Amino acid sequence: MTKIFENITILELSDSAGEYTGKLFAGMGAHVIKVEPPKGSKSRKVGPFYQNIPNLNSSLKFFQNNINKDSITLDITKQTGFDIFLQLLQSIDIVIEDGQKIGQENLPISFKDIQNINKSTILLSLSPLGKTLESENFSTNDFINLAYGGPLWSCGYDDHSIPPMKPYQDASYHISGHYAFMGAMLALMERTKTNTGQHIDLSIHEACHNTTEAAMPAYYYNNRKVGRLTGRHAAPAKTIPVVFKTKDAKWCFIRIPANTNTWNKLIEWLKENEMEKDLGEPEYQELSFRQENAQHITDILEEFCGNNNANYLFHKAQEIDMVWAPVIAPYESLTNEHLEERKYFTKIYHPELNETIQYPGRPYLFSKTPFEITTPAPSLGKDNSRIYGNLLGLTKENLTLLKQAHVV
Repeated sequence: MTKIFENITILELSDSAGEYTGKLFAGMGAHVIKVEPPKGSKSRKVGPFYQNIPNLNSSLKFFQNNINKDSITLDITKQTGFDIFLQLLQSIDIVIEDGQKIGQENLPISFKDIQNINKSTILLSLSPLGKTLESENFSTNDFINLAYGGPLWSCGYDDHSIPPMKPYQDASYHISGHYAFMGAMLALMERTKTNTGQHIDLSIHEACHNTTEAAMPAYYYNNRKVGRLTGRHAAPAKTIPVVFKTKDAKWCFIRIPANTNTWNKLIEWLKENEMEKDLGEPEYQELSFRQENAQHITDILEEFCGNNNANYLFHKAQEIDMVWAPVIAPYESLTNEHLEERKYFTKIYHPELNETIQYPGRPYLFSKTPFEITTPAPSLGKDNSRIYGNLLGLTKENLTLLKQAHVV
């Protein structure tokens, strides 16, 4: 199978923001070299940890974001380390840096300097507000990114006395990581024509702002603010609930069918359960009438959900072309039949742990250029000898001296 980025080499000097971008490239065949300070990236210190034992090589979050990568250690704040970094740049296609401090200063070199070394290198910078602003060192985290970028305004409950809800884990870094990946791919395409790299200056703030759905357009163009709504899209006006408790104490997402043929299938289903009430009356054949009486219909469907199990509602609704689905807990994903059918979860052997660990798998299926998981996240500095030897010709003795000087 072809690996679309198999001839691309990337230096990744990043933590939370840039790691996901590097992972997407590595899964498609790129050689991603994670450059870490000698004491390790901050992301290695974020739990949960394997067997609940914190150390630099046991972060499950780090495992997830750094599959298929190599790890080298290098302190670029020291002159010797910086000189080594400049030598590495001579054979690098993309540099990923996230504008966050990772135990060393932000990338101490400009894009112009990089171009003087290798004009085809692409610099991909992810920072809170963008490198063009004086406030590029704005202190931030995932929570602040989502709040300041806008998504948090739309996430939460009907009851606005309850604070907004933050999506779990690093949603803002996944959002910006995807945008960064797309931007870098475009820069690679352009490079095939010009043989010249570009500086992609990505603002995490702007990336998050682009994922607010109708919230920002509603305000920009109509001067209307959306409100948080439980389990559904934020909107300027309150809408009817769509998530209801089921007989087996789970929750089911439902939709009232707009298509009349599907509506009639729903009525037949309700009749089978003696729950159609007045919904079989002729006036309900008109979409406008169903829309006017949406609350009444919803009340009946809420009762219907309460009388049936979530899995039954899901499969029967799908049979009759209705968009209903259970709200599943994270642990239920491990035995989800659809994920099993697609062979989503991948087991990877960790030699340093002598243990096989199950990973969330590829984000998409490509028939000709598949995303593959081939190696686990690397232990700190695992590839120093090979990378420094192959790329720079450094010997074991050289590396020993550099380690004694705390450069690697």
